[in-house]
Amino acid sequence: MRFFLFTLESLTVKSLTFRDKLYITIRLLIYVLILMVTGAAATYIRFIPYIKKNYDYGVVIFLLTFNLITVSSYRVDSVINIAHDRFYTIAVGCGICLFMSLLVFPIWSGEDLHKTTVGKLQGLSRSIEGM
Repeated sequence: MRFFLFTLESLTVKSLTFRDKLYITIRLLIYVLILMVTGAAATYIRFIPYIKKNYDYGVVIFLLTFNLITVSSYRVDSVINIAHDRFYTIAVGCGICLFMSLLVFPIWSGEDLHKTTVGKLQGLSRSIEGM
């Protein structure tokens, strides 16, 4: 009788271990499937001319962020914290880029940009004076 109970208990432990390994494998397969479907959809949606013309950069950023969060969340349980960190990193990067390009090292295209800007501002001032 003891041998039977010992065998039954060991089978129970083995089945629980197998279940945990199966759960991890199924979870990994679901992540890979979601990653592949979303990545394929975002990649192929970029080929639509309207999307490519207007939203190409946004789709690329979405794709990179989605891949980062998906791959990172496989081993981390709080995906929201990763998403917040990514958002803050993007916001800080945009702020630094704007600060540097507008205030520290302003880069103008040349005389044509200057003339166009002056012409548009003069046209605006004439239209305001005419009111």
